Amino acid sequence: MEIITQKAIVNKKSESSISCFSCRKKRIRCGRELPKCEWCNKRGSECVYPKKSHRRRNEPTSYSAAQNKLNFKSGSVGNATELRGFNDFGLNFQAQNLQNNSNEINIFIFEPIPRPLPPPGASVVSNQTSLDLLLPSLNLLKSKKFETSLILLLTKQIIQADPLIVPEIDWFIEKIELGVFGGITKLSLHINQDWIQELFEPNFKQKVIDSYFKYFHSMVAYISKRNFFLNFNQVSPVLMSVIMYVGYLYCPRQHPELRKYLKSSALIQLKKNKNRFNITNCQAYYIFSYSMLFQGQAKQSIPYFNIACLMASALGVHLDIPNIHMDVQSERHCVRDQAISHDSHLANTLLCQPYYLFLTPLVTIIDPFYQINPFSDDPFEALHAQCVSTCRYLYNRYWMPTTTHMVTYSLMISKAPIDYESEDFKLKIKFFNELLNHCQVQTLISFTNLSKQYQTSEEFEIITKHVWKFFAMYCRLQMILYAQFPPVVDPHTGNLNSSTMKAIHAANAIYNIAKNQPECGATMFYYYLSAISLYYMSLITSLANYPTLRAKLIDKFRAIYQLFNIYRVKYCLSRDIIQVLDIMIAYFKIKL
Repeated sequence: MEIITQKAIVNKKSESSISCFSCRKKRIRCGRELPKCEWCNKRGSECVYPKKSHRRRNEPTSYSAAQNKLNFKSGSVGNATELRGFNDFGLNFQAQNLQNNSNEINIFIFEPIPRPLPPPGASVVSNQTSLDLLLPSLNLLKSKKFETSLILLLTKQIIQADPLIVPEIDWFIEKIELGVFGGITKLSLHINQDWIQELFEPNFKQKVIDSYFKYFHSMVAYISKRNFFLNFNQVSPVLMSVIMYVGYLYCPRQHPELRKYLKSSALIQLKKNKNRFNITNCQAYYIFSYSMLFQGQAKQSIPYFNIACLMASALGVHLDIPNIHMDVQSERHCVRDQAISHDSHLANTLLCQPYYLFLTPLVTIIDPFYQINPFSDDPFEALHAQCVSTCRYLYNRYWMPTTTHMVTYSLMISKAPIDYESEDFKLKIKFFNELLNHCQVQTLISFTNLSKQYQTSEEFEIITKHVWKFFAMYCRLQMILYAQFPPVVDPHTGNLNSSTMKAIHAANAIYNIAKNQPECGATMFYYYLSAISLYYMSLITSLANYPTLRAKLIDKFRAIYQLFNIYRVKYCLSRDIIQVLDIMIAYFKIKL
């Protein structure tokens, strides 16, 4: 036994554990003999062994080896990069890069946020204290803060009026807290002859594209309309699939299964072109992200927005490159100007830092010439292009900085409760009101100057529709300002306080616009109607001791609810708010 062991040791010492440089270079099997291997000895060449083993054999390939380098308590390792928007889903999300010998190991750590459990023997439904244990966020909802999210603000007011409703709508409160509003459509398809026939109709593609440019492109101009139709046969499949899906969202009498099919087709194309950086793929990701934002799915739209931003940065869209063709330059300007607006809208919705804040001084008026379809027979095509260009400039120049300032103020004072009677808060509300008035005045001046160039009644009607969109947005922002104040009834006159009356006037204006001008923006008005429905529900619950006022509010709420439901059915929109309103109607015993 000793002889065998000694021989093995001798053999081990007479061989190298690694191949020599010559055999590695020739890519042949090395005998690893010492001092020279067999191949080098036969040819009389120099045989040199490396001092260290091959790099790959010394790396920690197992997950446990990589885990030893992590400090799970501090969460600090290497270069940590936080992904925007992923740390608000009830999970702490960290992406960490471990670098060892130029190879990266990407590890994602999910740390659930602990929620307090009720003590043993405590009831979960009986009284208000147990409700606090049932929903830990109830105390947060009760706090008095300046909210820029109208849905969250009004839900808080309804809970303050009657906290016992929390178990009925806790699922909706969680959605609001997470920012996941509008739900996600399941993409399980059911084959049906009706929607397949509609898909293969000869004019289906043209109908959907016309719907896209009539309703969506008038608000979100990510592409040059002229370049799109001049190169219609060369449009990339990813951009065409996204336009088909978004355009169908604005078609009346939609088939749910066809809508799912178009969405799944767009998602497949987006996934296939995720790593192909060009201007059309960038536009497709931006358009798909904004369509989700219009549907109330702001959090779900973030991954697509981030990919689009990476593409735009890689393509240098934020730069003015000299000596390139005007068609290409106009396309890049469309993407840049709309991306600034998109980023502000998304940041204000999610209360996060804007990505393109440094590009705000670069806001310009996009050339309306490139928003004209050269093959269109519409006599008002030039006017539509002028309106698109004007709307884009007005929002980026006036409305976007105002809303961003409101969100910034909300974040600055979010740590402490607000005294609604303090002079500082009232002065700030007055200041925001003056900013909104200035934005509305500038909007009216711009469209008035535009109307001087067009004299017919049809042209005036087209311009008026765009004015109504801005006025509806103005009324919604007015509601955000004045709905902060609780309703108070004067005991002598029986009238409501001035802040509540201003919010009611703004809500009634939104209702009238949505009723008379439905083509201005279906999804926009749908969510505006959801907000004013909740506002009237908040007033009904807060003024339960005033039967006369309550009866008038119920009459108005009934009309808003009916119009709201018509929009939902016609455009196949989310049922979240309708379900919550139905629960509240049954809970508060409101007869419609």
